[in-house]
Amino acid sequence: QKYNPDVRKEASVAPAFDGDAELSVSVSGKKCTVTVPQATVDGDNEIFGYRLKVTDKNGKQVHKSFAFSEYYFAERAESITFEDFLLIRKGEYTVTVTAEDVWGNNSQPLSTVISI
Repeated sequence: QKYNPDVRKEASVAPAFDGDAELSVSVSGKKCTVTVPQATVDGDNEIFGYRLKVTDKNGKQVHKSFAFSEYYFAERAESITFEDFLLIRKGEYTVTVTAEDVWGNNSQPLSTVISI
């Protein structure tokens, strides 16, 4: 029963970012690029991907995106980049990225505030 999906999901541990992990955000005009360090996970699980969410100062979601972690490569990059997404209006935005493992467990988010 070790390889039963339900048993594996229940036994799995959610991914985590290193304690000093930070999002790196660059803004050029109204285009944003966000780079996130790869999260880690215990055991033989893998990080499946990363979910990016951008909200305005009122908490309204204005952008979302998903990027695979590239777990299928023998040597993964140390970070994942969400490139050149557009924010139309000037103002402050909260950028949040969450790691997700192959079982659907989510990490605590990394967040930062940016101004356009």
